[in-house]
Amino acid sequence: MKQKDAVTIPVLPWYYGPLSRQDAEGLLKESNIGTFLIRESVNFPGDYTLCISHNGSVEHYRILHVNNSYTLDEEELFDTLEALVQHYSRRDDGLCCTLRSPLEKLGPLVSPGGIECFQSTGWLIEGAELTIEGSIGRGDFAEVCKAKLNGSSVAAKVIKQLSESSVLGLHEASAMTIAGIHPNLVRFIGLVSEPAAECLYLLTEFCPGGCLLNWLRTRGQAQLDQRQQLSLAINIASAVQYLQLRQLIHRDIACCNVFITGEPGIAKLGDFGMSRRVDQCERTGRLPVKWTAPEAILNSEFSFASDIWSLGVFLWELYSFGRLPYPGIRVKDVVSEVESGYQLPPPKDCPVPVYECMRRTWQLDPQQRPSADDVLVTLNREYNLLLGRGCSADN
Repeated sequence: MKQKDAVTIPVLPWYYGPLSRQDAEGLLKESNIGTFLIRESVNFPGDYTLCISHNGSVEHYRILHVNNSYTLDEEELFDTLEALVQHYSRRDDGLCCTLRSPLEKLGPLVSPGGIECFQSTGWLIEGAELTIEGSIGRGDFAEVCKAKLNGSSVAAKVIKQLSESSVLGLHEASAMTIAGIHPNLVRFIGLVSEPAAECLYLLTEFCPGGCLLNWLRTRGQAQLDQRQQLSLAINIASAVQYLQLRQLIHRDIACCNVFITGEPGIAKLGDFGMSRRVDQCERTGRLPVKWTAPEAILNSEFSFASDIWSLGVFLWELYSFGRLPYPGIRVKDVVSEVESGYQLPPPKDCPVPVYECMRRTWQLDPQQRPSADDVLVTLNREYNLLLGRGCSADN
């Protein structure tokens, strides 16, 4: 089967998507002259509104979207909103002032017409028979349900359209199309839009073993031996290695975002809601502090090395059977403790080489952390030594 093209959502720092006039004014009213944003028009669906801060007030200009062009005055036409912004950044041409700087936006950056990108690349599934069967969990911004797509089991993330969650959902879908297919990544199937229900469904493969974190906490110590632990560790390290080849930073590597195919079967990294291309890592509003590298928390410096830090915390979770990292340390104190030299202690019965690998991933200097290749070498070496010793679940 031919692989579909990846969908890349352009980074447009001035585009806010669905936003009311009142909310736009609240964001802009104390900004410098010429600070601006573009939002979707509430009164004229399909059109947009340019909002500019000027002398203590906010001016609103309707952007007409006509015949695949954008215009403010029906005389000067632009092929894209980017071209329109560039033009009015050079001259005002009837506006209250030139566009000087976009209003800085926390969280995911949006793109107009995002869903059309998925349609043109074949990721929007049309004419499908989708049946929602019941909730199996909840992510940061959407409920996840088990569903049937044309008779086959899938996982469906239920996203309300024209909302902040729809923005996050499109970013997650985009990241999954870029990631492509790997045996240790949850496979993206496509999007299904149901306008009548105002819902968008993000469909992925269904992993019957469920979330690794739940499995570790309920059955891990009774059913998981050292060989299986190493196998799961290798699975996720392989996924991280592959994502880096695809120029993706996951930013949320944790046991709660890993899913298993059986008992325990193969581990697959999922939940790409925070994932970004290495050249598109904008600031974000909320981070999983206990899993995130200090430079990412303090300075929004996301990199392959920050994912390696998170991979180390994932390994600690795995060998601690789902224990919360930094037990006894409040979230607000984690970064200061880490910067003072604190590292997570070795989990009980964790092989020394594996723990030493974890410690290397927690170097404060990102340049001193191992690569995903290095982590895999350590884990594979330990796995092969374990097989050579003929270890069983009791060893």
